[in-house]
Amino acid sequence: MSSEEEVPNLVLEQLRAVRADNEKTHRMLFDILQRLGSLEQKVGIIVQDVARVDVRLDSFDMRINRVERRLELSDA
Repeated sequence: MSSEEEVPNLVLEQLRAVRADNEKTHRMLFDILQRLGSLEQKVGIIVQDVARVDVRLDSFDMRINRVERRLELSDA
């Protein structure tokens, strides 16, 4: 094989290596984006759960205040 033939072969090898790395990067990015989407959904569910707990705590607070007033345990 002459040196003139080796240059295009080296370029082809490098291009194939770049293409393989690019494909690997695309697969990794796709995986990361899927995982990020899953995390976003889970965070959304957690935020909803925290909001529900907050509403229930407000309700308990109102009920406790009412009980304290009836038992004359509070200043109000």
